[in-house]
Amino acid sequence: MSSFAVRHVHAGRVYYKYNDETDYVVDGYPRYISQDFGPRPNSTDAIPDNLDAVWFDSFSSLLYFFKGEWVRQ
Repeated sequence: MSSFAVRHVHAGRVYYKYNDETDYVVDGYPRYISQDFGPRPNSTDAIPDNLDAVWFDSFSSLLYFFKGEWVRQ
């Protein structure tokens, strides 16, 4: 599976890893956003549920999470 054939789809409290080549969700998904993107070390601020959008910056390899005016990388 090439890295360009995989997408992450966020929906409500969960996200899916989808394989474009097989046209299926990868085994082990969906997973909870709060479980995999929980608070950073020494922090209680986690990624909220029901995100508006998620954007991957391929130049910096960072994910940006959006909810209302709130943005987190």
